[in-house]
Amino acid sequence: MKTPRPPGRPLSFDPASALAQAVTLFWQRGYADASIQEITDAMGINRPSLYAAFGDKEALFLKVVDAYRMQVEAQLSALFAQGGSLEQTLHALFDQAISVYAQPNSAPRGCLLASAATAQAPQSAPQRDAVRCALLSIEAVIRRGLAHRLEQDGRADPERIDGMTLLASSFCYALSVRARLGVSEQRLRGDVAPMVRSVLAVGGH
Repeated sequence: MKTPRPPGRPLSFDPASALAQAVTLFWQRGYADASIQEITDAMGINRPSLYAAFGDKEALFLKVVDAYRMQVEAQLSALFAQGGSLEQTLHALFDQAISVYAQPNSAPRGCLLASAATAQAPQSAPQRDAVRCALLSIEAVIRRGLAHRLEQDGRADPERIDGMTLLASSFCYALSVRARLGVSEQRLRGDVAPMVRSVLAVGGH
């Protein structure tokens, strides 16, 4: 009779905290420019622990993408759970995006997913698929939130909802790119009102 193998050694670090640090690093540096040494330093772990807990660099990045997606979806769900008109909701959506994208110089700027979609993702099928699926999932949350507001106004036909979702999401991507390029928060916030008017026009408001 075989003797059962003893359980593996417990992790000497908090995986959730280490993953959060990886999110920040990839957000700042991108996939290609983040070295394994930078990754382990940021996460506070050694290479064997990295590979044991998260896999190789690409496997870690895929986990980062999913963690970031869940974080964004939680923020959006909280935003749409608040009361207010459709116009107020759109203002809140763009204002929240700017607050995240246009952080101080020491923090990441822009959206991790939007930046990845225009950088390394097209070169790797797993990364490309993960980023695309994450963005589509986030857009679905936006669609549900806008649909709920339109239902309250009696205007919830699918074509109108799809058009508003596409335009609102596209504006968020544009804000991300501009923030990443260093456009000031003040300048970005100055664009919110015309963006809101454009999305409302698609919705027949």
